[in-house]
Amino acid sequence: MDFREGKLEAARENGVSPHRIDLETAPLPFADESVDLVIANQVFEHLKNVIWCVHECCRVLRRGGGLVVGVPNLASLHNRLLLLFGRQPTSIKTISAHVRGFTSGELARAVLEIGSGALVRTHACGANFYPLPGGPARVMARLLPGLAVSTFQVFRKAGVYNAGLFNGLAERNLETLFTDGHRGG
Repeated sequence: MDFREGKLEAARENGVSPHRIDLETAPLPFADESVDLVIANQVFEHLKNVIWCVHECCRVLRRGGGLVVGVPNLASLHNRLLLLFGRQPTSIKTISAHVRGFTSGELARAVLEIGSGALVRTHACGANFYPLPGGPARVMARLLPGLAVSTFQVFRKAGVYNAGLFNGLAERNLETLFTDGHRGG
């Protein structure tokens, strides 16, 4: 899946049949419970409507299938230091394509809640560790994953996905936009 024609063309040249869709509004072009693995690496932070995307991942995953999600870690050591000195965290710069910030815990909470009980988290880890170089960065990310630059989580579809619960969550999310701390003033 991609939205950039150049990337789609490169995939076609390598024998892949890519799909161009809007991940925030369009259904994934796969039947219910027909996919073994969905990888969303460095995607969710670009989505305003992450609820729809996770819903679609749950819908197309077969029972036992996996969802791998990687996002920049808002709680990384370097982002914490930037905030300490009054600077904007790199994972959620004002002028960038990122529209959401995730910590490891919030990513898990959001995916599990949207997954409506169908998903279980099986693994979480961190990757990279600023300002350290390669080898030491890998060691520190393994030792302190909550402070790593990126967080990666693996979920397995263990139960039946209830899209009706998704509809309630989506509705509640829209309502809270207009009632919980988002009032004009």
